[in-house]
Amino acid sequence: MGNITHPFVSTIADGDDETLVRPSNWNADHSVSAPVNDDDVATKEYVDAADEVLDYGLSFRGVVTAVVDTTHFDVASLIGIGSGFFKPTAGSPYEIYVVKADGAAPEGEQTPVVAFTNTTGRFQHIAFTASLAIGDIVLIQHPAIAALGTKASVAATGAVTTTNNKMEYIKQLVTELQVVDALVDAILVDTGTTLPATLATIAAYLDTEIQTIIDNLATVDTVVDGIQTDLSNGSDGLGALKILIDAVKTVVDANTPAGPTKTEMDNGHGLLATEAKQDIIDAIVDNIDDAVQHTTHIYPVDTNLTCTFTAGQPTNAWGAWAEITDSGANTLSSIFSAISGHISSIMIETISEDDTIYMAEIAYGDDKITLVALRFAGGTKFQAPNVQNRMWPLPFTAGETIYYRMKTATAVANTCTVHFRYHLH
Repeated sequence: MGNITHPFVSTIADGDDETLVRPSNWNADHSVSAPVNDDDVATKEYVDAADEVLDYGLSFRGVVTAVVDTTHFDVASLIGIGSGFFKPTAGSPYEIYVVKADGAAPEGEQTPVVAFTNTTGRFQHIAFTASLAIGDIVLIQHPAIAALGTKASVAATGAVTTTNNKMEYIKQLVTELQVVDALVDAILVDTGTTLPATLATIAAYLDTEIQTIIDNLATVDTVVDGIQTDLSNGSDGLGALKILIDAVKTVVDANTPAGPTKTEMDNGHGLLATEAKQDIIDAIVDNIDDAVQHTTHIYPVDTNLTCTFTAGQPTNAWGAWAEITDSGANTLSSIFSAISGHISSIMIETISEDDTIYMAEIAYGDDKITLVALRFAGGTKFQAPNVQNRMWPLPFTAGETIYYRMKTATAVANTCTVHFRYHLH
């Protein structure tokens, strides 16, 4: 420490009374003693010999005196600073910045204070990337100082939030300004070289195209003048052709007969209606003729094949729709795959239960359009067994799948075997 003296030096000689301040005492070097850390809270605000810093409330320097775990450490010199001083009940907490950790992590890192115990000088904090050690130096920074960030802060991204510090936003701005600067440089290059050349090319192209349009318009003008001349020429040009067309129109108008009267139109409509009705009658007669005389076929097609219907369960419940298939895996649908046709009869060959009533339906297509409904039973249920059902339903549409479903008056899956008589159109 340097000597401390008064700027004014007295030249008066000392007197004999040593109990008084004499000129030599005024001119002598002053003795200054270093302050002692006495943990006096009243003087801690101004000087603390152990820390050798002045604390004004914005930043407090501390030396780690104990490490409890990765999120707790003690600074003995800050004992008594004030309960809740670094972690107020309202507002943002102070932050811990590691000034010195022997050049290794967490040196240069910063994290908020979670809690501070006034009687022990213990700090609780969010963990650093590595634990502190005794002797590490930290700064306990006011939120306004901590919000500035450090040189190690990583650039922010996206919109402004309340979680990033100012250094992170400064780095974000610098990064984005560099991108903008590169774009501006590219625009300046285009403006000074590429863009003028491109505009010159476009201007030359427009000049050429505009001149071509002007030349073409002059040609069109010449053609129009020629057409006008021909139209004015009644001898051999377009004018003569117009005169000829007008003459033809006069002859046609003079020789075109008048149209039919309303009575004639009504009679014609009646004749057409009669012909339409005749077409319907002819179609009905054809269908009757087809029903009276046709070639009948049988399905299944051989004696070793059977076609079985199975009823649903429980009592009086329809079974699921199923495609009609014989024991040889031949479908009834395949017969009508390319041509439509009728079923004219269904023969009940056998039934599994004699003393019950059976009902069945035959349908086709995805919408299960029902064409045939049957009701039959064994000899003990009806006065006589119903073994054959004759019918004349609408035809099956070619290419559609043909289905059946069946139910009985008993709660078992009764079955029956059948064969079909059909003819094709």
